[in-house]
Amino acid sequence: MPYKDKEKQRAYSRAWKKTLKGQACQLRYFTGEHGRRYFKNGNLRSNYDGFTVEQWDAMFAAQGFRCLVCKIDTPGSIWGWQTHHTGAKGNIKVHGILCRRCNLALEKRTTPAILRALADFMETYDGSSL
Repeated sequence: MPYKDKEKQRAYSRAWKKTLKGQACQLRYFTGEHGRRYFKNGNLRSNYDGFTVEQWDAMFAAQGFRCLVCKIDTPGSIWGWQTHHTGAKGNIKVHGILCRRCNLALEKRTTPAILRALADFMETYDGSSL
């Protein structure tokens, strides 16, 4: 429906986007490959100090398209692969692309000493004491 008045057109567009059909069309557009790259690029640039999709893709390819820690080839989350980083805004260093489980384990601010102790416990645990 062409409008001569741009404000009327914008108002119609805003109203349409609020309808279920409009939301479904937007969802199809933004959940396809274009939408994933569009949102990933915006997210990376704003949250990781200008880190681009091309850099992310190159890092993931260098990892063999697998989790850097456990080497699994599925992300384990509907949200996809997790970008592991350290630092605060303005001083962020991206370390690698991880699956959800590994990123959650690192997110707990676990120290290497605790991880080593847990690994030792798991290697010696026989299942009878708990």
